Amino acid sequence: LSCLPTTTTAFYHYQETMIIHKSSKYHSLKIVVACDGTMEKGLKLLNEEEDVKDGIDERLADNDEMESSFASLVPKYQMMSILNYDASLCELHLAYYDFEHDATALNGIIDSCPLETIHLVSCKLSKTTLTAIGTNKTLRRINLECNNIGPDGAIALTEGFNTTTSTNSSCLVQVHLGMNHIGRVGAAALSSKMLLACPSIKVFDLRYNKIGNSGVACVAKALERTLLLKELFLDGNGISNMGALALARAVKVQEGLQRLSLDENVIGDVGVAALRDAIRFSVSLRSIGLYHNACSVSLVQEMEGLFCKEM
Repeated sequence: LSCLPTTTTAFYHYQETMIIHKSSKYHSLKIVVACDGTMEKGLKLLNEEEDVKDGIDERLADNDEMESSFASLVPKYQMMSILNYDASLCELHLAYYDFEHDATALNGIIDSCPLETIHLVSCKLSKTTLTAIGTNKTLRRINLECNNIGPDGAIALTEGFNTTTSTNSSCLVQVHLGMNHIGRVGAAALSSKMLLACPSIKVFDLRYNKIGNSGVACVAKALERTLLLKELFLDGNGISNMGALALARAVKVQEGLQRLSLDENVIGDVGVAALRDAIRFSVSLRSIGLYHNACSVSLVQEMEGLFCKEM
């Protein structure tokens, strides 16, 4: 990419559907590779940038003459050479690409660049890539949603956090691992190794991972010992009253948590009542999400009333 202009640049290949977005101002590279069915998602990601105008998908789909902010067509098979990016890259966004069997270039970037943000969505990541991410010393924000890494992948991700002397402990701020089927085993590994080894983490997201009550018990145990965690997302994990009771015990002693999201679980009145009572002991909690659970509406409203009084 060294030959490209310094302004924001994007590539597009219509048949194989690849979009690359570069912003040298922030030393960032964004790539979206998708089939026709996910084209809209890819373009939406680009359209979030101020310099990408409305209607770009029609212009690209028609393959008309592109405006100066867009370069020539680049076929999908050139992905590996594109990833040979300069050593100053600090932000990498990739989506809808299969790195499971050929992750050499991607791992090279993770190992050698001073990355602060890595956003890999639906990329079929290999265990070597997950290990490389876990051992990176500069990352502050990790988003690996929708990669189906499973419990083994979660364990691989924590290999760099086996000791409390991990250099990541002073860097990592946000971790988003939603929709990865990590289960109880993955939740236990991430809680005991990553969350506890990185007291700087402020956002921890494990939504829709089927961790269940035993998995959330591991998260709750780690939560009791974290100081800076502000937001915890556990939506859609099959959590019932037992898991809610474990979280309630943690909330009572945790002094930094401000938001706890438990939407789309199966928590009943017993669990909600325990969370309601825990609010009275919490000095920081401002919100608990409980939409679409098995509890009565009146209990949820009563709990919400407690937050309103504190505010």
